Amino acid sequence: MSQIRPTLLTSCSALILYSVSLFAYADAFSDVYSEFQSALAANQHKKALKLAEKSYHLGVEKFGENSVNTEALIFNYGNMLVANYQYKDAISVFMEVERRYEKRYGKYSAELFELYITIVDAMDSLDEKTERLFRKQHVDYLRKIILKMPGALDDLGDPEAAIALYYQGALAIKSAAYLPSFNSSIVKYMDRAIAMMSKHLNIQDERLIMVQFLQADFLKIAGDEDKAIAQLENIVQSFEHLGEANHRLALLSRGRLVAFFEDAGESEKATEHCVAIGKMTPWNENQYAQPIYRIEADYPNNYESLQKEGSALISYEIDDKGFVRNAEIKATQGGSLFGEAAKKAIEKWRFAPKFVEGKAVSVKGQQTNYRFFVRRFNL
Repeated sequence: MSQIRPTLLTSCSALILYSVSLFAYADAFSDVYSEFQSALAANQHKKALKLAEKSYHLGVEKFGENSVNTEALIFNYGNMLVANYQYKDAISVFMEVERRYEKRYGKYSAELFELYITIVDAMDSLDEKTERLFRKQHVDYLRKIILKMPGALDDLGDPEAAIALYYQGALAIKSAAYLPSFNSSIVKYMDRAIAMMSKHLNIQDERLIMVQFLQADFLKIAGDEDKAIAQLENIVQSFEHLGEANHRLALLSRGRLVAFFEDAGESEKATEHCVAIGKMTPWNENQYAQPIYRIEADYPNNYESLQKEGSALISYEIDDKGFVRNAEIKATQGGSLFGEAAKKAIEKWRFAPKFVEGKAVSVKGQQTNYRFFVRRFNL
């Protein structure tokens, strides 16, 4: 009888079903599991969730409580809970899988790290109140990925599997940006991931470039802005040499460079990238432009203390270099100070300028309705 492999969630929440050979004879489990596969293939996630739970319980009867197949079926059930946005229940299921995997495969196994990545992805999708309940576990799983996984993967003996896990781990630990104490360790994790990928992949492989792109953020947070900027500029130049200057990762890298230069007070250096993005990105005439770089408005102190909320409608012009010009307060709700605060912030935003017949031009009549909300925590 073939071993069952769990369904896995990718970073974009699509389900990949590993091939499973049909069982040699029909029984209740086989019928239900086949129905599960069919529902999953048809993207009928609600139906697949019910069938995943049912196949798990039938699988216990068929394979035994401690079978590797039973573990895969529990993992399947957890992933289907995620696919149906039932993240809290999914995490409880995954923790049961963790207990079983640690016993079967060991504390530093690829299977266990794959599970940690899945758990972190699920925790990143929790609502704010629920995430606070799982914050300690979230940090613990991030720590295991960042600190323990590289050594295990470097000794795995399977470069393809190691690269896949390094990449998925890099995507998962994006959420660790709110943990400053992890920054240097994350940079080292990315260094080891890049070293492994560079050894076995083409330098233009998108997985390698994505990890380099992600590392730039943590380099900046760790205070190494020069290296972060150099890394992003190298990504941009690499795509230009390939004739793919409008590649998604090239545009994302330029957007990050705009933010890095603006944060450093070097607006003129940011301009090159604002203009380049505008040149390669069609202007949408049916909606107002979205900023490449934005800062949040300061909440008027006396309004915040009074729990006042409101909004401000600001009109402005975007010039041919992506700067905001001639900002005006058109209307406010909740208090006039909201207008001044919103205007001050929007004046520092940067945009990709509109291009007409190959030339950057100014655009008038842009508007933003800036809303102010008092942050509340429901304990």
